[in-house]
Amino acid sequence: MRSHAWASDLHSAAMDTPYHFQGGTQFDDYLGPRKVALRRRHEQGYLPNKTALHAMLGLPEATAEGPCAFCKDSNPRNFIITTQDIVAVDTDDLSLAPLGYDLAKIVATLHLTYGPLSDQAVTTALLEYNAAARRHDARLARRTGASSTASWACTPCSPPRTSAATASSGARAPAPA
Repeated sequence: MRSHAWASDLHSAAMDTPYHFQGGTQFDDYLGPRKVALRRRHEQGYLPNKTALHAMLGLPEATAEGPCAFCKDSNPRNFIITTQDIVAVDTDDLSLAPLGYDLAKIVATLHLTYGPLSDQAVTTALLEYNAAARRHDARLARRTGASSTASWACTPCSPPRTSAATASSGARAPAPA
């Protein structure tokens, strides 16, 4: 489903503009809804001050380059995996997102639900994700080389670890976006 959507439509989408598919379906843009959610969380007390809000507002901008994919609620229970395909379910709220956003959200969900994932598991998932993107379309492959500074594909990293200081600070965790 995702690769077909990219090939038929999403290759021309922009992260800052809602996208209308040829069949009439509309996806929200990537930046607008996330900025609205961050402002709402600031108003609700999840962000301590305007400086923190402005720092957080810069994160979606920093990640909004490269090819568009679609994403919203990427967690393990929203995918059916068969031997032939992976099918997304619960798709009513899809929006545009950068390539790799869905994988990052799945890795974070697994980490927060089941505990730390091994570096090898995360790296394997990233390598497989990037290989699948490259097999699908060369424009989705990682750009490397001296002439290119852009890299849209995911790069291996360790999942976030919760420090004792963060866990004991009593800070409110934001609700999932």
